[in-house]
Amino acid sequence: MNSVNKTNFAKTVKAASQNNRRAARLIIEAYERGTCIVRPNYTDGRGRHSFINYNEDAVKRILDTIGLSYNTTNDAPKGGATGVLIAFTIQ
Repeated sequence: MNSVNKTNFAKTVKAASQNNRRAARLIIEAYERGTCIVRPNYTDGRGRHSFINYNEDAVKRILDTIGLSYNTTNDAPKGGATGVLIAFTIQ
């Protein structure tokens, strides 16, 4: 790994998160699942009060800070915000 110790991965991510706990939790959970794929944007609310939570920039900033490489793709049929996938690699 690029300057990231596997045993201290969660501590490193939390320290780099700058108090964005949601983005840090997404990265840590993806690492623990072994997939290393994050879907940072999600919808919340109901009906006309629904909205999209955007965490894409925060996840990218954390991955850049700890020195991990990543690829961003979109699997939504029309290229919507909730189809964003960020796949990071740990060497």
